[in-house]
Amino acid sequence: MTVVSAKQQTIVDVLYGARKVSWRWEILDHDPATGIDHHIGDLCGVEKGDLNGSWYSPSVKGTGSLTVTEMVTAEPGMIRLQDLDLYNHRIRPVRTISSLNGLIQFDDQRGSYLIVTAPSDWSGLGRIRKIGLHDRTTRLRQSKVRHTYTCDQSLTVMQWVQQLGMEAGELITVDLGDTTKTANPLTFDVGTSRLSIINELLQTIEYHALQVSPNGNLVTVRNIPPGKRSLFYDSLPGIRRELIDGALAIYEETWTHELDDLSTPNVVIGVAAPTRDESEESTDEPPLVAVAENLNKNSPYSIPRRGGQEIVDTLENEELPAGTTEYQLQVLYQRCVNSLVAKSSPVAAVTIKTLPMPIREGDVCWFRSKNADIEGLYLVTAVAEDCSPLGLMTLTLQEIINPDALIGDEEQ
Repeated sequence: MTVVSAKQQTIVDVLYGARKVSWRWEILDHDPATGIDHHIGDLCGVEKGDLNGSWYSPSVKGTGSLTVTEMVTAEPGMIRLQDLDLYNHRIRPVRTISSLNGLIQFDDQRGSYLIVTAPSDWSGLGRIRKIGLHDRTTRLRQSKVRHTYTCDQSLTVMQWVQQLGMEAGELITVDLGDTTKTANPLTFDVGTSRLSIINELLQTIEYHALQVSPNGNLVTVRNIPPGKRSLFYDSLPGIRRELIDGALAIYEETWTHELDDLSTPNVVIGVAAPTRDESEESTDEPPLVAVAENLNKNSPYSIPRRGGQEIVDTLENEELPAGTTEYQLQVLYQRCVNSLVAKSSPVAAVTIKTLPMPIREGDVCWFRSKNADIEGLYLVTAVAEDCSPLGLMTLTLQEIINPDALIGDEEQ
């Protein structure tokens, strides 16, 4: 996100007051030799668009669409659709939020997308293309290994991730200072997508699935529990992400609060993958096991509140990072805790429409509705955007449960 000629207080005024919204669609040229994208201009002829993102999607998290008229001549400084290589150029949406007088504005980049479909309609004005978009991780999902692929301990996980990306012509930004390796070699069958391999490697060392950053880069992100994530905008220092009623309200009064607690687990059992030797054969050592329980008498889903009834969920065959048994048990137990918290959260989901704000799936925000007697920290699990000057964002929020208020534990 780029902030232009703005002070913190005036940015707050624009975020929560009168503002204008505009969009531009930047064209990125991809260099497969370096895996890097370069901005070469903006797309002209865009009539409308939408973007959708999901935090819990197992692979490609972002999708969208554009309706574009093929112009006879390009607008000054812009590029016509028919002058693009549709399946090699990428598109980076950028939303600009500005004051009514235009003196205060900031840009909000919304990732990088590949064109996956481009059917045509014809009218008296010429050809109109309805373009389907998938985020940049799509290229890694399309790229599949042609032989059995083994990620052993000759490289760190981050080195494997970067190597897999470059094999598909995509640069992935990683922390090479993280020298963690897997406890066991991981072997993948012919035809497995490189994105699947990367995500399994990242999961092993407690990273989230591969992400596309706001500026369109492929990045690795540590799997930080939602309750420990920053409540402040990354590029607007000191400003909290808030959706609150009252004078600063920017969300619609009509919204949905879903409650579904019938199948909420109160026990999660994690079972590690069997230890394997260099020949890939399992040893006779019993797998590590960790258990997280909801024992909080104030929680309606806890074992005590359900009269001792256990509703159990199991994490099976969990690959762990290399390290001592104590360290691996800590990792496995934390996965159980995270899973129990995540599965407790959907019982308090909110779907709400709001004026556009620089927020993305995976962010946390403070949500308050005095009429509904709701106030607390929520995780943004899905974002749907109408990319027009008067368009709204639709956010799906999940209440963030404090693990300390839920968990009892047993490790063995």
